Amino acid sequence: MNLTGLFKNLPTLETDRLLLRKISPEDAADFFEFASDPQVALYTTWNPHQSVEQSRQTIKSILARYEAGEPGAWGLTLKTFPKLIGYCGLSHWEPDHRKASLFYFLGRTYWGQGLVTEAVRALLDFGFERMDLNRIEANGHPANRATFKVLAKASLHYEATYRQDFIKNGEFEDSEIWSILRREWEIIHNINTNQ
Repeated sequence: MNLTGLFKNLPTLETDRLLLRKISPEDAADFFEFASDPQVALYTTWNPHQSVEQSRQTIKSILARYEAGEPGAWGLTLKTFPKLIGYCGLSHWEPDHRKASLFYFLGRTYWGQGLVTEAVRALLDFGFERMDLNRIEANGHPANRATFKVLAKASLHYEATYRQDFIKNGEFEDSEIWSILRREWEIIHNINTNQ
């Protein structure tokens, strides 16, 4: 399945309260606002951004993925207000194996409102409907219990803990792997695949 054109012209996704849209260079200040927060970066593989320029460079790499026709990031905005409040997306796409990983980051002001769960559900729908994936997984630091609540609400299941999976600040860190399969997503959506 060739999805290069789809990713070059990344469609806007809509939930009850959110728009998931392409990120643009004009988002740098908003991006820095959440990416510079130590609490947002605490359980990630990256450290808090130190400057708007660092956020600009991250946005440049996101734009390069769009241009290359690769899965990338959607910016998160409230429908009622266009400010970038986070980002999410699908990465580590393996088309031959029909799988990808999802990720998300949200400004702390917006935590605890169910927004990430909405975004994750939109990503799952996109991955299974538009990318024809069979498996979508997510990983997170074992101490980040809030993210696992989000994944459980979106019907992902815990699979394993990868010991010493990545290095952050010179220390090995574990990560938990959660996933959902197409057949599980179809059951949730009451899709009959035997027609």
